[in-house]
Amino acid sequence: MKSITVTILLIFPFFCRLVNAQIVVYPKDLIYPSEIVLNINHGKVNLGQSRMWNDAILTVENNEIFKGWSSSTFDLLYTYNEGKLYLGDSDFAFDVLYTFKNGKIYRGDGTFMMDQIFSYKDGKFYQGNQESYFYQILTIDGQPTATEIFAILFALEFL
Repeated sequence: MKSITVTILLIFPFFCRLVNAQIVVYPKDLIYPSEIVLNINHGKVNLGQSRMWNDAILTVENNEIFKGWSSSTFDLLYTYNEGKLYLGDSDFAFDVLYTFKNGKIYRGDGTFMMDQIFSYKDGKFYQGNQESYFYQILTIDGQPTATEIFAILFALEFL
């Protein structure tokens, strides 16, 4: 009985640590733990199954995306504000890189159909303006914010 209790006490923290990820990203529709390509845990964006804060390639905090595990102004890459992703801490119209509206991501400041590069619906990312299984590129387990969606796409080099 003691050995079972000790085993459970040793395994439980490890199991909780694995389950603790807020957002997990899988390629296409392959929802298996061995297929995890990225996870976001407490704002830290890590490739694969890593949960270590110092392995973070991006950090998401207060609608801002930072390089690495830092949240210093010197490491600020992008700012998300009112449906638009800006370069650095700018809020000028000419610094708009992408627009996110109604689950669709557009290049630049507009929402013209020809500028649409991704669709996001029910935890699935699709290439272009198609929402078909054949165009699916990612599956997300969790409820990401718009800023986290952009961080996912940047971390996986889709943007």
